[in-house]
Amino acid sequence: MHLQGVSTRRVTALREKLCGMEVSSCEVSRLTAELDTEFQLWRNRALPEIAHIFFDAS
Repeated sequence: MHLQGVSTRRVTALREKLCGMEVSSCEVSRLTAELDTEFQLWRNRALPEIAHIFFDAS
């Protein structure tokens, strides 16, 4: 599995360096899948109608 071209093992190592917390590559994969699901729901949500008003100063 890759996250933006970075393997889960690299993400694991990076998180350990940045946060000082140990996390397994399986946990990174699980979290990535969870975040992807949430992102897709947000991305495909219904947007409210918005009225557009255009002003022309010419």
